[in-house]
Amino acid sequence: MSTTLVRNQDKANRINGNVIVQDYQNPAYASSLVITTGASVEETIVNIALTGNLTLTIDTIDPLIGDICKFYYTGGSAVYSVTYSTGFAPSNIEDVAINGYLVSIFEYNGTAWIKTSVGAGTDIQSPASAATLSVTTTQRTTKVIVGTLSANMTVNAVVTDEQNGDLLYFALSADSGGPYTVTFGTNFVSSGTISVAASKYGSAEFIYNGTLWVMINKLATV
Repeated sequence: MSTTLVRNQDKANRINGNVIVQDYQNPAYASSLVITTGASVEETIVNIALTGNLTLTIDTIDPLIGDICKFYYTGGSAVYSVTYSTGFAPSNIEDVAINGYLVSIFEYNGTAWIKTSVGAGTDIQSPASAATLSVTTTQRTTKVIVGTLSANMTVNAVVTDEQNGDLLYFALSADSGGPYTVTFGTNFVSSGTISVAASKYGSAEFIYNGTLWVMINKLATV
């Protein structure tokens, strides 16, 4: 049977069953939530479906050094922000995309909860090639695998809820009639074109700077 540990009791005492290894919490959305982690819990998982902006505070009395708290968010009809307030160091804000999801992991350092990693949704799109291709991103990372090119192509981006640091990748290939030129137009920073040779491949990577997509890498095989 699990028993509750006394605060500041050595963590080694969690061995031999004196610990609730994992605690799952699924609180209903509210604009402000207080998360409680117990001294007998090594890992707390909190699953929250957002319908608005959220401010979180968290317990710093009962946890022991090295405890983990994982937050799983699902987004809604708008971009919602999550503010990490009392108990977190430093306080910070994350955005969850429209209908997207986000995972944030924190570790307790004896004083506060420190973010150790964050992961956001990845959307994979597979559009057919066309003379003009319009791409809409809904997640923090988007991978676009374009059907085999048979002519030149211009790619335009639809900007909706993009955030600083979002990533956009393109995978390109050409049929035997190449080379074909791929131009990145609307909502891309002008950075030249990519020429994809006959029966070869190309790729392009972009990062969002708050206004436009900026190319950070491109490759075309010859």
